[in-house]
Amino acid sequence: IDPIYYPAYNINKETAYSQELRLVSPSDGVITYVAGLYGDITREYMNQDQSWNATQLVLGQPSRFRAIQAAVVGPLITQGNNLMGMNIKTFAPYFEGKWHITDDLGFTAGVRYTITNKSGYNNHTGPSFSYGAVPYDIEGLDHTWYEMTPRFILDYHVRPDLMVYASVSNGVKSGGWSFSAPTAALAAQGLAPENNWSYEVGMKGAFFDGRVNTTLALYNAVT
Repeated sequence: IDPIYYPAYNINKETAYSQELRLVSPSDGVITYVAGLYGDITREYMNQDQSWNATQLVLGQPSRFRAIQAAVVGPLITQGNNLMGMNIKTFAPYFEGKWHITDDLGFTAGVRYTITNKSGYNNHTGPSFSYGAVPYDIEGLDHTWYEMTPRFILDYHVRPDLMVYASVSNGVKSGGWSFSAPTAALAAQGLAPENNWSYEVGMKGAFFDGRVNTTLALYNAVT
């Protein structure tokens, strides 16, 4: 037991339910596609009790430091509790189609439209060394984000077992709230979504009668 952080505990619980429905076209057409619908419900809960007893840092030190310890013993002992809960609901239809321009050349385009709702609460009771000295209680956090993310791929088969490709895709992580914010104002302010564009070129091939399989890729992400 570390006396500096004792007593302390951290309870985290997460429950998630997800389901996906997909419709796939026949694979022998000039145009092939996949369409689908994804849904997810997640519940998160955190209960963290954080104690900080910094007087233990000077125990056993020479007597001249004990006077300092006695003068500051109050500020050096803190105990706070952080309680938060979050419900996350995600609903995302998507569609991706591929045009087989020739037997060797193909172009893929797809899009995903994601709706994410987050709601919850954030309660800090008592001061905490990590999360600040001002307690707060925020109820009714609720926001919905709408995000459309496309993807494009161009691929070419140099031979049946060797393909080169280039792709551009967009990804977005929905926003939320910081549950370690030191003040109520920062806790209620919220976090903006993170947007990412990814660019990739590469090749996938088999050599020496299939005994060696190789994948090479050059990847760049712009956030």
